[in-house]
Amino acid sequence: MCFPTVPMFAQAGRQVDRLVELCADDAVGGERRIQLARALVMCAQADGGVPMPAGALGAHGGDAVERVRRLLAPPPALSATQRVLTMVALTALLAMPPALVALGLLFPAASRCLPAL
Repeated sequence: MCFPTVPMFAQAGRQVDRLVELCADDAVGGERRIQLARALVMCAQADGGVPMPAGALGAHGGDAVERVRRLLAPPPALSATQRVLTMVALTALLAMPPALVALGLLFPAASRCLPAL
């Protein structure tokens, strides 16, 4: 882990693990969601006498509760309008750097106003 003394970076590894588990949970469909929720509850309730490989599942504490809630009541899908607006925003974000470079090449005087071109 890079820069473990920086609080944001210290949490990054844990949050990435959490997001990967949530993404995997979202890929499960139908009746298997309930089975997975039951398994998560069983793993979260496991006491010290049950051998559980370290890091085998992210079923502990608040993460397990969040995962079970998402499995039993998944978040609603994005509407068509939300998907279109997201795609427009991402396209604009990705088009911005090449557009600035193109402006700098087309108008050399303007490139002095743009930082680091």
